[in-house]
Amino acid sequence: MNKTQILKECIVIFDKHILVALKESMSLSLNELFRKAQQATSNQQEQVLFNQYRQLKSGAKNLSSHLRSKIKSMPDFISQEVNKSDSKMSLSLVEDEELAISLALTQMDSNFEVVSHAELYTLEKRMNVIFGNEKIDKTNMPFSPASIVWLFSHVFKQIDFDVEVKTLIIDHLIKEFGKSINKTYHQINDVFIKAGILPNIQPEIIKPKAANNEKLSSKTVDSREPVNEAEEQNAPQVSLNQQKTETGKVEYQGDVQRRQYDPESKDMLENIFNLLSPKGQLVKGGPSAQVIKDTDFDQALSQIAKESGVVATSNNIQNLKDMLADQVRNITGNYYPELTEKQNKTLDLMGMVYDEIIKDESIDTNIRSSFNAINVPLLRTAISDESFFIDTEHPARRFMELLVESSQQWHGTNVIKQIHQYSDTAAKSFDGTTGAFVKALKELSDYLSVTKNRAVRAEKKWISAAQGKEKMDLTKAEVESHLTEILEGCDVKFVKDIINHVWRDSLTLTLLREGKESEQWQKKIQSAKTISLIGNKQKFAELTGPEKISAIHHLDKTMDELGFSKRDRLATKDNIHTCLGWQESDESKDTDKPKLKKVLSIDEVAKSEEIETENKKIEEIRELTDEERAMKERVVNLPYGTLFDFIINQQNETLRRKLSWVSTMSESALFVDLLGRHPHKMKLQRLAIDLCRKNIIKVELPQGGYFKNALTKIMNKLKKMAA
Repeated sequence: MNKTQILKECIVIFDKHILVALKESMSLSLNELFRKAQQATSNQQEQVLFNQYRQLKSGAKNLSSHLRSKIKSMPDFISQEVNKSDSKMSLSLVEDEELAISLALTQMDSNFEVVSHAELYTLEKRMNVIFGNEKIDKTNMPFSPASIVWLFSHVFKQIDFDVEVKTLIIDHLIKEFGKSINKTYHQINDVFIKAGILPNIQPEIIKPKAANNEKLSSKTVDSREPVNEAEEQNAPQVSLNQQKTETGKVEYQGDVQRRQYDPESKDMLENIFNLLSPKGQLVKGGPSAQVIKDTDFDQALSQIAKESGVVATSNNIQNLKDMLADQVRNITGNYYPELTEKQNKTLDLMGMVYDEIIKDESIDTNIRSSFNAINVPLLRTAISDESFFIDTEHPARRFMELLVESSQQWHGTNVIKQIHQYSDTAAKSFDGTTGAFVKALKELSDYLSVTKNRAVRAEKKWISAAQGKEKMDLTKAEVESHLTEILEGCDVKFVKDIINHVWRDSLTLTLLREGKESEQWQKKIQSAKTISLIGNKQKFAELTGPEKISAIHHLDKTMDELGFSKRDRLATKDNIHTCLGWQESDESKDTDKPKLKKVLSIDEVAKSEEIETENKKIEEIRELTDEERAMKERVVNLPYGTLFDFIINQQNETLRRKLSWVSTMSESALFVDLLGRHPHKMKLQRLAIDLCRKNIIKVELPQGGYFKNALTKIMNKLKKMAA
């Protein structure tokens, strides 16, 4: 079977799986757009979402067609580019790609690479055989994650979709194709195996035949062992350049700055290493086993990073050790490589640290791609620099902790996706020193600082608005108490409506602007009392003519200031005069209450207030239990900025919000999202009930450094296992 035939069969397999995943991704994207449009908060947002829905609905078939065409031409294009020059070729995105799409595609590349690294590693070796050179790797290989990114980058350029639609498709494709990517690569590998093409990753070992060779071999091992022991003993001294200080702390000269570590941290590390199982061999080669030098270990790990992704959890560490053995064989010819005790236990410890991160529910799972990008640089640093575990200010460790802290502080926001670029840059520029981490740490810290300042400013606006509304509510309540007293004995509904819906607004504004001691406030209170007496048959006689005229004039002026129409003002005047005539009629005669003209604006306000009052009755909450009252007291005393996870649906998906403001006067609490947007106001009673029911969960973030806490947990687990 020739190269062309092999690639054709591979294309059929790849085309089948990727198109099935794309079809499912577009279907999920359509459903999500339709759901968002139904829940839109404005007509404009609804229009935008429905336009995006129609774009995808009409362009889905076109997208699949373009992708299929690009897949067929991909192997020939790569073959031409690889052989065009002696320099190494890498597949790249289209020029002037949108940032959001670039970030989404980078995320896709990272996810696919990690999920499929085992199958991808063997496929790369086989590809090198049929292409006949060593210039094929994961960055330019047909069917690799890089080629998938290249495909969609170029295909999207031919399709007129909004950026949001494209990124939505990519997000769903990461999940859908991630389910079948290993199956796809396994089937493609089977095509190569049937054609007799196998990667040479485990070279055949010829055992020595003569006794002389055995003696020579044993001498070689004997002569080598003291050297390795010497390297083991000297390595920490050379890497740390340690000097004891008067305080008992150890100082050492790092790559950039002079740092210190606490002996307590070193004792913890030694205890963990003592509790870990004895050193294990990658290949049990008997007397011919050769210890892997740190330089060879570092080179092999670096090569693995170029060829495939690395997952560093405990479940994957043994797989990584096997890959290291293969690389060391290829690089050095050492067919029986064996890890040193330090290398073996350091890898195991790092795997356990990653386990703690993955199990932590307070950490956003989207941050995993950022960790996957720097897995190898962190492992190389941990092996070569012992201070990584014992120095709290080590740049690589600080960067790792900052990723964890960011995923907790910005949980569920787009900030997590933006962070990936800093991990990616650190991984690509890593040269064995801490320089790449120092730079990435500074850039990420600057970005998070800017993001935090923006969130704080946005949050302050909502707090100010909530405080202003509370002040308004308190002022209205005070005005309401005055009006209740003023309207006592008033019999005419129209007069009551004037007081409730004209004078109430005017008095509220006056109290806010001028205060209770002002002349304006006193005048308006007096006019309100006069108008109220016009509707009171018993006390109407107490009013003098000038008082009536002054009150009516003041009413007309106030209605004008509040924006009532001229027609409503005239109708109000006529009604007031009608009321005056009714009050002045003979008391001995039983006269009906006067028929008054309708004032539309006042009637509308009265109806809307009745509806609002009914709604308030519906929202009334039952009496709190003792547990709920205690919870309410705790909430009042919580510091602003405390994080809470709100369960938002039956699937127990959560939305993280932070507490921005609590008012004991209005019995309410204000929350905003982590970016300072989308305010969410709750009554303290409702909040206490939901907290007790676990519908809202207070987020507890660890204190004292995440990495050190993780080491403490690991040591405690190992002690329990040892016991």
